[in-house]
Formats: sequence, C-alpha cells, structure tokens
Amino acid sequence: CQAPAENTCEHCNLVSFCKESHRQVHRPGNQCFLFAIKSSPDVGRYMIALKDIAALDTILVERAAALGPKLRNRAVCMECSAEVGMDDYVACKKCGLPFCSQQCRQARVLHPVECDYVARCQGGVVREDLEEDSGVLAAITALRLLQQ
Repeated sequence: CQAPAENTCEHCNLVSFCKESHRQVHRPGNQCFLFAIKSSPDVGRYMIALKDIAALDTILVERAAALGPKLRNRAVCMECSAEVGMDDYVACKKCGLPFCSQQCRQARVLHPVECDYVARCQGGVVREDLEEDSGVLAAITALRLLQQ
C-alpha cells in the first residue's frame, strides 16, 4: 500500500507493516511468511525473500476468488466438489443441481449463490443437463465469481 510501516512483526522481527490487515498477510496463522514487498521506479512493486526458502515451503496463501466445477468435468457436488454418480446423487429440491449427500445439500454454504438463478431457468436442472461436458456445471463457477 506504500504507507509508512511503523510496526515490526514481534515473531520474526524481519517484516514491518502499517496496519493489522497487512500483518495478517505476513502471519495469517502461527507462521510468518518471510517475504517483503519492495518498490522501485524501474520495475514497480516486487516481492523478495527475507531468508532462504526451502523446497516445499509455503510462501503465500490466498483465498480462492470462487469455488466451483471446472469447465469439462463429470457431475460434482455443489458444496464439497466430490464427484457424484448419475444414479445416486441428491438433487436440490428447488433447482435440481447435484449434491453427494443430504448433509451437503443441507449445508447451503456455497449453493445459495446460484440456486435462485438456476431454478428460474426453465424449472432448473435435469439429469440430462448433468451429462459430462454439458457446460451447465461450469456456468456455476462463473456465476459464483460474478456474485462476489
């Protein structure tokens, strides 16, 4: 953010930050991410390591912009993304989208974003819409992204 960094991490003493939300980027849990953001007129902003990074070290964690089925895929649960069988999935009573279990259908963490939209589309989704590569489920990911 380019604001003056007045606070130093009390755990590693290597990173300075201007506010609490930026400290949480550096230390989101109980581990410090040992990188710093620098700036130069020649290249703009860039990241540098503050110590040697070992293979498989986590250097950054970000939240996904949206979670959902990929473009070409078999039918998956709208909550947990587990693959669902065409003969044994649990359909949403309102829109017809698939779930792997009653528990996932009732969780309603991710699914409410698209449920009303899909239900309004000619009565929702039917089994034939869930055939591999139909594109219906991939549209759910785009819809979730647009609703952010």
